[in-house]
Amino acid sequence: MVILWYDRDNKQYVPLEESVVDTVNNTVSCTTTHFSTYLVIDRKIWLDSWREQIEYRHLPGVIETAYNIGFVVDVSSSMNSERLGNAKTALNTFIDAMYECDDATLVSFNSTGNVVENFGTSKSNLKSAVSSLSASVGVSEQFDNDGVDFIVGNDYNVQLRKTPLLALEQMARDFYAAKNINDLIVISGYRTQEQQKELYDNDLAQTGLDYSELVAKAGYSEHQTGYSIDFSTSTTWDYDGQGDYAWIDENCWKYGYILRYAENKTELTKIKYEPWHYRYVGVPHAYYMYKNGICMEEYIERLKQYTYEGEHLTFTDDNGKNYELYYVPSDDGNETTYVPVPVSLKYEVSGNNIDGFIVTVYTDESTAPAEQSDSSSAESTPEA
Repeated sequence: MVILWYDRDNKQYVPLEESVVDTVNNTVSCTTTHFSTYLVIDRKIWLDSWREQIEYRHLPGVIETAYNIGFVVDVSSSMNSERLGNAKTALNTFIDAMYECDDATLVSFNSTGNVVENFGTSKSNLKSAVSSLSASVGVSEQFDNDGVDFIVGNDYNVQLRKTPLLALEQMARDFYAAKNINDLIVISGYRTQEQQKELYDNDLAQTGLDYSELVAKAGYSEHQTGYSIDFSTSTTWDYDGQGDYAWIDENCWKYGYILRYAENKTELTKIKYEPWHYRYVGVPHAYYMYKNGICMEEYIERLKQYTYEGEHLTFTDDNGKNYELYYVPSDDGNETTYVPVPVSLKYEVSGNNIDGFIVTVYTDESTAPAEQSDSSSAESTPEA
């Protein structure tokens, strides 16, 4: 740790080399003869970040202003629970030592630096923000987009629905535990209509074609559902799913994810091979597709053979859990479609975004009728 002072004449922060670190009391101190703005930072992380030219920006709605104190925290995937816990302890010690007149802010960074919020002189607000910090793809804040709950990861750019994000967080932690690799990052999640249109138009401009084999038209992209993600790595900024990363393809079904556009399924998906693109569909569906080597298009067509009136699709996953699935076509002649469901077993009703509904019954789990809920986790949209 080291203390930096702000050299206003040269517009830069300068280390105070005489900084004394007390690891017992979690303090950093120094003696100085001038008044300035100071930062307490981890010297190695700060220098590494400077060399990598981390982009620094304010989040939307955060007004740019000056502070007496800035707390800067690494929230990258390398910050395991123990390291982040130590950082929080140190931060709270610094906050307790603030004077009442000190204006402070909290900045978190992984691949980018973000001003979390302007906290002013409120120590309670600062401590609350520190408490909510989590590393890698951890949950940070909840947003509301057109009535749908979304959760945003720590880089504040990638948004997903709550269920797939929590599953993604666990998958990332297990991947790290299995392979000791912490450079896996998510570069794309939920997209708005405007963002998708911009990506599509840019691809047409680059290829000169009147259609795209990589990017879906706005309104047809899985990214707009909040259930899809694109992976990359912070070391190469490329993801091919090979080597140690093959663990993702082999295990993602356990977390409800599938590799959406496989290399051997391009004729069916109409999308080029995308080793970085994964789709959350829920564990039962992901398991069946993975074990049978089929893509979502094949899966949806196969399910149509299993109607409510006829034979149902039944199977047991590798964890010993039993499922029963059947298809109910949409009644296009009426405003509503009657979907028969079990009375005493847990179930989910999912629209297939084409012509009907999929009912998934968890035959091992009994539940009261009032506890049932619908799910859109198996929606399907041709996408990029």
